[in-house]
Amino acid sequence: MFHWAIKGKLARGRRPGVELKRGSQVPKARVDEWIKEAQGLGIRSIICLLDDRQLKYYEKLPAGLVRYYKSKGMKVVHIAAPNMRKRRFPMNNSTRSGQHTAD
Repeated sequence: MFHWAIKGKLARGRRPGVELKRGSQVPKARVDEWIKEAQGLGIRSIICLLDDRQLKYYEKLPAGLVRYYKSKGMKVVHIAAPNMRKRRFPMNNSTRSGQHTAD
């Protein structure tokens, strides 16, 4: 669920419940599992990049996802960022090879 970008210092992970049916509410138990795993790895703080559309999947949690993380002892910063699942720029041969051009 988590991957260390910098061993023991900086981890990244997908949001809790991302594997569930698209658009469905994420159960509190699933979020609790995610938090327990994060804390088990020594993770104490979260930079949450979910936008408002994604945060709607957690509306049934007491006070929403960000406040719920905090209630479980995590330090949290929320920066609403667009979902990066969809590529915003077309891939062409120059971007695949690492050669970028400015217009």
